[in-house]
Amino acid sequence: MLLDLDRRGEIGQRVVAAKAAIYGDDPVAMLAEANRTLRSANVTIDTLKVFVDGVPEAHTSAYLEPYADRPETNGPLAAPEEDIRRWAREADAAGFVCHFHAIGDRAVRVALDAIEAVRAERDSGIRHVICHGDLIDPADLPRFAQLGVVWNTSGQWIAASPVDEVMKRRLGERAARHYQTRSALEAGTILTLGADYAASAYVSTYKPLTLIESAVTRRLAGVTDGDPLPPADEAITLEAALRAMTIDAARQLRVDDVTGSLEAGKDADLVVLNRNLFEIPSHEIAATSIGLTMRGGRITHESS
Repeated sequence: MLLDLDRRGEIGQRVVAAKAAIYGDDPVAMLAEANRTLRSANVTIDTLKVFVDGVPEAHTSAYLEPYADRPETNGPLAAPEEDIRRWAREADAAGFVCHFHAIGDRAVRVALDAIEAVRAERDSGIRHVICHGDLIDPADLPRFAQLGVVWNTSGQWIAASPVDEVMKRRLGERAARHYQTRSALEAGTILTLGADYAASAYVSTYKPLTLIESAVTRRLAGVTDGDPLPPADEAITLEAALRAMTIDAARQLRVDDVTGSLEAGKDADLVVLNRNLFEIPSHEIAATSIGLTMRGGRITHESS
């Protein structure tokens, strides 16, 4: 459907799609076939989605230490570690990006180990991606920058919400060090903010300004009182959040040569806001209206 829309000139954005690695198939070969046959001017498939673990609500995220409310388990891996490493090696050799779903700190480490094993064999320069990274062991934070790994996480979930009580039951005191975004940036990590829409924690949204506001305030959009999501000092600056949604997102998708920043020679992909985000209270970022959007120099939205 996306290909048909693009061929009719009716798609208003770029789409960089992924093929999920399913245990038992040959995902890299399937991705290569999709990459060859399913493409148009604005749609490509060049990413292998690798699920390393599940979700904490179901006790299926993989942690280094056991769950506080189920001490007999620290959560399973979604696939054997040797398969995760093989998929990473084969994808990298074929020129594809790996996008690892890894929520727990053990899953993050397994993904980093797989990338490190690939780097030991060959340095392709491909920026592989670890998605979510809700909990990262402090020893692993520097490895993102060392290995050239992008950390993609969901900005709207970096916010104090009723989900916190669930996470406290699951993880105990570890829940107080979720989303160490500032520390990651200080360590040189490329951070990007993705909506994970239409998946849901407490907030499910596709709207970039909501992601940006919560990453900056560590509160739900529009909220001004109450404690932010701990640790509060892991909040990032507005400038860092904007980079995460623009040029660094383009770097993750390997399209930073044509988009992601306003530069001569690049496509005119831009959003015009009706207020200057640097001149308003941070809790009003998500409520800012969109005046105009442009894709490749063509206006795709204009407010009345």
